[in-house]
Amino acid sequence: CSSDLAARYPDDYDGVVAHYPAYNVTLLHLGSLNAGRAVYKGGGAAWLNPAKTKTLTSAVYAACDGLDGVKDGIISHVKACNAAFDPKALRCAGGADTGDSCLSDAQLAAVATIASDYRPGFAVAGMDTFPRWALLEGALFGERSNWGSVPQPSNPISGKEPLLYIAGDQTAKFIITRNPKLDTMS
Repeated sequence: CSSDLAARYPDDYDGVVAHYPAYNVTLLHLGSLNAGRAVYKGGGAAWLNPAKTKTLTSAVYAACDGLDGVKDGIISHVKACNAAFDPKALRCAGGADTGDSCLSDAQLAAVATIASDYRPGFAVAGMDTFPRWALLEGALFGERSNWGSVPQPSNPISGKEPLLYIAGDQTAKFIITRNPKLDTMS
């Protein structure tokens, strides 16, 4: 970081512009809660296990990586990707969960929710919309972001909730409503 280097080698710099863009952390937490609720809906029927997450991510890259003219593992032409990739192409026969190479109707609904703007119904610090997660644009979605272990939220049946859900759950319970018994799933 240039500010660290400037502190270490001040004679090498005339000045430093250090900027960290601010974001609305409360709205981020609510957007995370929305994504968590999407995959936990119906007792976990919409949950994407690691193999299904990889199936989705691989399909996005297969459809979109070369849209900028270069297959390099980077999706640079997001607008074209949005037009080129339809997650419904991964639908399991009959819409039921029949394996890791396809997505059920419940899982496709969760993907649609996660990849859509979230509006909680009120403004937070002047903002009333959390932009969609880039799940269908090449972003890895979940707790970890390396290809060795494809990221995914924890299974809702496991009792081990991921940060994605917990941050929003706790924000809704203890900051917004101040009701620790609030059922954030409903």
